[in-house]
Amino acid sequence: MPCFPTAMRLTRICAAVICVGFAHAALAQGISIEPNITSSLIWSDNTTLGVSSEKRSDVIVDVRPSLRFLSGGPLLRLNGTVGLTSTSYVNGTESNDVAPQADLRLNAVLAQRFLFLDASVRSFESADDLFGTRTDVVSTVNRYSTMQYALSPYIDRELSPRTRLIVRSDNTWTKANGANVPVNDGYFGQQTANFTIRPEPVGFGLQAEQTDTRYSNTSENLTREIARASVSAAYDAQIEVAAIFGHERTHGELGRPESSSKVYGGRFAWRPSERTNLDVTVENRFFGTGWNMSFTHRTPFIAWNLSAQRQVSTYAERLFSLSGVGDVLSLLDAAFTTRFPDPVNRAHMIDEFLLQRGLSTTTQGAINVFSNRLDLFKSLSGTAAYIGPRDAASLTAYHTTVETLPGTDPFIQILFPSDVKQSGATINWSHRLTTQSALVTTLNYSEALGFNANAGDRARQKTLRVEYNQALSPKTNGQIGARRQIYYSTVDPDGQESAVYFGVSHRF
Repeated sequence: MPCFPTAMRLTRICAAVICVGFAHAALAQGISIEPNITSSLIWSDNTTLGVSSEKRSDVIVDVRPSLRFLSGGPLLRLNGTVGLTSTSYVNGTESNDVAPQADLRLNAVLAQRFLFLDASVRSFESADDLFGTRTDVVSTVNRYSTMQYALSPYIDRELSPRTRLIVRSDNTWTKANGANVPVNDGYFGQQTANFTIRPEPVGFGLQAEQTDTRYSNTSENLTREIARASVSAAYDAQIEVAAIFGHERTHGELGRPESSSKVYGGRFAWRPSERTNLDVTVENRFFGTGWNMSFTHRTPFIAWNLSAQRQVSTYAERLFSLSGVGDVLSLLDAAFTTRFPDPVNRAHMIDEFLLQRGLSTTTQGAINVFSNRLDLFKSLSGTAAYIGPRDAASLTAYHTTVETLPGTDPFIQILFPSDVKQSGATINWSHRLTTQSALVTTLNYSEALGFNANAGDRARQKTLRVEYNQALSPKTNGQIGARRQIYYSTVDPDGQESAVYFGVSHRF
């Protein structure tokens, strides 16, 4: 079986090399830094939605200063924002909160055609109570924040025109903050090595992978090790099929004995053009049939993707692999690629587009269910973005299931249940009224349904938001809007909320 006993030692060595390489890259090119601030004032007739059956009104003040970083040179690409979110309730109906906000990503070339680095810092908000109310825009109800730090040094080397070697060490650390944090701080590491011979028309591949999950409340490590060999064939430049054979082992899991089993399956890939890609992998694993499917397509006016999977994973692993259900920003980037090939120029054009149209890139997705063991995870999700002369729209939808693996100790299943199905959708539409103004409509729907040990628990929420967006100056925008929320739950009090708000955003 594959193992990586020196993985952390190699990571430390790479980290030292990274510091030198990053300093060299940063000096070699300039980095654009853009300060921003967004503030809003919201009046809500029911700030205790989902907390109490008694309606209480309040005025919420929200201020979000941030810094936008952008650099796109040949050695260093830095993109994203860091900042703070300050939320205050004038009448004290809920607790005030100041939380960090970050979504900063770095891609660096440390040694050309050999050593590279991906790193990121990001924050995101999750719900304390899976069956509680979901926050629309501004609220501290049923919310805690998580910071995630990721460091991924890797080697990517073309050994010949047909052969390629990739050795990668992905490491993520998560820390949760909040009044009633339901999760533990954790670490997830994934060490992989891939050697491939491109099919012309027949190819070959070897893969070794180890994953490691740890939490602050336990000394045990949950590890998985898997080795695969594949034989592939390319029928033309567009179609590739492969047969997969291997072996895997899982150990250290709470409530389950160590497992070891064979792996076999196949892969199908279809790439009719650089704008379209379909990739499907199906394997027989120790938990049954597992699969991964992804499909992407883009044109100058529309981009969309679909993904589906059935795999085993941990809470920390799902945070690592989270690509952002409803990642509208990446779809806009894909749609703008043809018109603006340069990534830095494209990023500026997307910023201008979002500012003019008032289109939000934030959408609701499934809540990541915490458990300190492996879960069976199934998901189906899709995102689409449309860019027209006067209209722009995005649609995201998802359905996920987190289920306790069969064979887990029944006592553990009852004590730490994680059986829940979640589904939802977000529709965001912007209509350009004039060159300086737009009308934006957003509709959110989410539902959580428990089963097995969570049978009978259910929550459903609908949110409608209508907003008028007006450019006040080349770098300043104003918004005024209203929202309506309806919440139903078998766990928490039902309720409804109406709110009106206005806000101002400015780029310095």
